[in-house]
Amino acid sequence: MITALLTCLFIRWTTFYAANSAEESRFFIPIMYLIPLGTGYVAIRQLMGNRRLEIPLTLEQKVNEILVRLRLTKANPASDGNQAP
Repeated sequence: MITALLTCLFIRWTTFYAANSAEESRFFIPIMYLIPLGTGYVAIRQLMGNRRLEIPLTLEQKVNEILVRLRLTKANPASDGNQAP
């Protein structure tokens, strides 16, 4: 949820930056329109391809992955068949 919020805020900030800079330079006028169109295009391609955005792993997941690689813990202890009923 935080990743989506930060992505939206970043896109909004870049659009506002381009809009404010368009007052000084004509170079930013097309950029002002290309930012939302480009991000919309990327979002539509992700949805049409039925793909998910790669969200960075949390610190806990990273540490767990390292421990699994070092064979200090099991990959998925919940799926172990030796649990008592």
